[in-house]
Amino acid sequence: MILGVGALNSKFVENEVLVFGHRGARGLAPENTLAGFETALDMGIDGVELDVLTCSSGETVVFHDYRLDILAGGLGWVERTSLRDLKKRDVGAHFDPRYRGERIPTLDEVIDLVGDRLILNIELKGEYANSDGLESKVVESVRKKGLVDSVIISSFNPVRVARVMEIAPEVKTGMLIQNDVAGWMRRFWFASVVGVDAIHPEIGMISERLVRKWHRKSKTVIAWPANTRADMEMLITAGVDGIITDRPDRLMNILGRVDEERN
Repeated sequence: MILGVGALNSKFVENEVLVFGHRGARGLAPENTLAGFETALDMGIDGVELDVLTCSSGETVVFHDYRLDILAGGLGWVERTSLRDLKKRDVGAHFDPRYRGERIPTLDEVIDLVGDRLILNIELKGEYANSDGLESKVVESVRKKGLVDSVIISSFNPVRVARVMEIAPEVKTGMLIQNDVAGWMRRFWFASVVGVDAIHPEIGMISERLVRKWHRKSKTVIAWPANTRADMEMLITAGVDGIITDRPDRLMNILGRVDEERN
């Protein structure tokens, strides 16, 4: 476990494979909500992956999509909407009526809920090279709450990752990489991961050979997304250090850390 070598709080590295709930526990509760993160906490998994954006009033909010249409009902862009207006959106009812009334949380609200009980794999959204201050705001929240040892800040955008490394060298960073992109972009990504602590490859990229290669470069490998038993077992066999999944209950069952899955 590469991150276990003086990188993350030691209580998180006792398990052979780290279990990360995708956007909380996306297959079991509405994604990126306090209810979802509470579900993850109750399951005893190692960490959660979550997505952050800056809204128009300046706060860091936890939400995956750039637009509100699918997950929050109604039109609009998250980055062009104030926190006050975002808090009016119901992001739970679409998943199940019993979650009606769940609201878009801020990053600070999530941190206050989970504290240092989970590793937070915080993905910075944003496709462009220009900065909107998101990196600094996330680092500020992490430092303020004393969570440097239990956080990984990651992004598909290498410029965002580089900014985090510059302003907060003590914070662990990860690079998200996808299989379904042009070759030149993949080469750019690989060239950008030299200084990061972790690689977060899409599952289609994983092989035992590639995992060994990344390990030789002292990179932690946290793969995504694995939701079937077959995919989870393949990743475990390949030797990854962590798995991001919508169904952490299923992965915990495979690893022998719980007795049964939820339906």
